[in-house]
Amino acid sequence: MSGGGLAPARLRSEVVLALREAGRAIRAVWRPQDGEVLVLLAKDLVDLAAAVARAETPAQLRELQRRARLVVHHAALMALRRVHGAERRAWARLERAFTRAALVALGRVLAPLLG
Repeated sequence: MSGGGLAPARLRSEVVLALREAGRAIRAVWRPQDGEVLVLLAKDLVDLAAAVARAETPAQLRELQRRARLVVHHAALMALRRVHGAERRAWARLERAFTRAALVALGRVLAPLLG
């Protein structure tokens, strides 16, 4: 059995936790609805880990490893999408705050120009 001998449900929980922590490590904020997807991705990875023990040929093993990389890639894309969205919102807030502050400060110096 893969995963250090953990039962599949326990291993799945550990994989979900690892995926959540990986997202937090890059400051991705998982949304509540992401939980279901993370559980499904974890299930896929646990199932693939169990299938590795049954692989009979090097080609089968490579295919299982390829599938596992795709699942991890899917989780990474979800995290990056969350980071990108948060970044866009932060830039928009920063731009508004800077523009307000700049117009007030410049208004004192360049009142005739800025009206």
